[in-house]
Amino acid sequence: CCGQHYFVLASGGSTYLVSLPPASTVPGRTYIIKTVTANKTISSFLNTTGSSSTTLTAGTVVVLASDGTNWQQMN
Repeated sequence: CCGQHYFVLASGGSTYLVSLPPASTVPGRTYIIKTVTANKTISSFLNTTGSSSTTLTAGTVVVLASDGTNWQQMN
């Protein structure tokens, strides 16, 4: 349900997909995703400028939260 937090360590050199559940099914849920090596493809989210994005850059940490409609980048 609401307010749950999950941590994902996306490591490995190969590209793979990080699939998030539909934002509408988990309002309030937060994912903290750290990419260690290589860019990762992820379910669509709205970045800090409000644009749709599907790529996580290698070596970054991203906090994504469901607003009940979309996944929003919080950092």
